[in-house]
Amino acid sequence: MSRLLLLTAFTLGAAHAVAPDHLAAVGVFVSRARSTREALTHGARWGVGHALTLTLAGLAVLFAAGAWPQLLSLRAEWLVGVVLIGLGARTVWRAARDHMPSSAAAHAHSHANSQAHRHPLLGIGMLHGLAGSGAMAAMVPLGTGQHPWQAALWLALFGAGTIAAMALIAGAAGWSLRAAAARSTERLRVVVAAAGLASMAVGALWLTQTTW
Repeated sequence: MSRLLLLTAFTLGAAHAVAPDHLAAVGVFVSRARSTREALTHGARWGVGHALTLTLAGLAVLFAAGAWPQLLSLRAEWLVGVVLIGLGARTVWRAARDHMPSSAAAHAHSHANSQAHRHPLLGIGMLHGLAGSGAMAAMVPLGTGQHPWQAALWLALFGAGTIAAMALIAGAAGWSLRAAAARSTERLRVVVAAAGLASMAVGALWLTQTTW
């Protein structure tokens, strides 16, 4: 496999990370992150979940010499919409109810908040990977060459690109939100609520565009 093809796999993975539904899901968690590092970690965890499912699904399709079940992909896409709406509604509710913590209180709460978000983000990333497996499986031949391991390498690099891009995007967003919070906690509350509303809107679009 040429270096150009390897670079293409990584680049396509990075570009895939910026899909609106991906950003909406991670954004609601990043909006509650207490530090840039925590926000970056949120993005990376989502990326790992996404890459794991996508790689396993792609390899299953490759070695079974078949096609990814369309009905399964559609059901996963519908579930993505439901999850996005649920996450968004919860975020808006918390923004309206909760007091945005000061920097002194944020450090004490950061560890518990990170632990609470670890598994949901991994699971949401896996769900997104499953929903997109039908489209991504079609890309496997680009990396197959003469040996199956080349397809596995393609999928791994695609996943690595997704992880890296989402981690960087989440980290940058987290840094911006912390800077805004330092100036005005009320402004942060508005941003958090906006992230929730965006998640709900994208989730609703998924539901309206998903046919069974």
